[in-house]
Amino acid sequence: MKRSGSNPASRMTSAPSRETIEQAAQWHSTLHSGEVTEQERSDFERWHDAHPDHQSAYQQLDALWSRFDLMTPDLREPAGSVLNKVLSEEKSRNRLRTPNLVLGFSLVAAYFIGLQSGMFTHLSADYVTAVGERQTISLSDGSQLVLNTNSAVEVQFDAETRRLVLQKGELWVDVSKDPNRPFVVETDTGTARALGTQYSVRETGDAMAVLVTESQVEVCHGQPERLDALSPFCVTTQQGQLTTVQKDRVDGPKAAETLGLTAWKQGRLVVDNWPLEKVLAEVARYRPGVLHYNAGALSGLQVSGVFSLDDTDQALALLSENLPIQVDRYTRYLTVIRKNK
Repeated sequence: MKRSGSNPASRMTSAPSRETIEQAAQWHSTLHSGEVTEQERSDFERWHDAHPDHQSAYQQLDALWSRFDLMTPDLREPAGSVLNKVLSEEKSRNRLRTPNLVLGFSLVAAYFIGLQSGMFTHLSADYVTAVGERQTISLSDGSQLVLNTNSAVEVQFDAETRRLVLQKGELWVDVSKDPNRPFVVETDTGTARALGTQYSVRETGDAMAVLVTESQVEVCHGQPERLDALSPFCVTTQQGQLTTVQKDRVDGPKAAETLGLTAWKQGRLVVDNWPLEKVLAEVARYRPGVLHYNAGALSGLQVSGVFSLDDTDQALALLSENLPIQVDRYTRYLTVIRKNK
């Protein structure tokens, strides 16, 4: 999806907080409980009208909830049981006291909205991909950009500089040579300036990973005042190397398997002796909804192989065929992975 142009109002729009989304889930549960009182309806209206974020969060939650209505009755009871188990891990932190099916689905939907939907955030982005989508883009300077799943990028080209602001997610770029205009990918954490042609950048919220697949890239920290005293500010990363920019340091460069780490461009996940929980975390990036698992319970299980990112159901099926795990799907938006007893 392309968003052409951006206006100042869009840049000022912020995403509803996790607290707001959870409040929306609680209100949604109350209103669909069948026991709502007039006082509760009145309280809801006051909350709903108090801030535009409240209205947006509830509207999107309600829209997603309607999709759960398609679940057949024979799945409702087991889904409720699993959801209560899933939510029990959150109850102590969130003070949840209503572990019913409606609240369960509301919170799953809220999680999906808050973390995976692009409707609330990145309104200034020029290109946005949905969960599970990839997009190849030809930029105006002749460079080729590939945008990975659930990503957003803003293009800022002028007569002096070519800049991509990666707001979330991951990209790979094949840079067209132009010695008069530097090419830079920027995230909240740092910058990656092309000294050659091909590299990828992944933004995770608290870190930036830069992988060079051809020539070299200068990787710099975005906030030098936060740097550890022993950390460099900028490093030159060569072909076949990976550099990670953390909040307080720059790690690397170090040797990396570039073919495996860029296999997502062809819709594949290539792993070599990875912990299962790491594989599931990657698969979850390409799958709408919630992929729930207890990482501790799955520890010790290692995975090697090639999996499809365009068919994550197939990937999970392969994992369950070769490992002692069970995959339970309760709706399109909730899958639970458990270790066999």
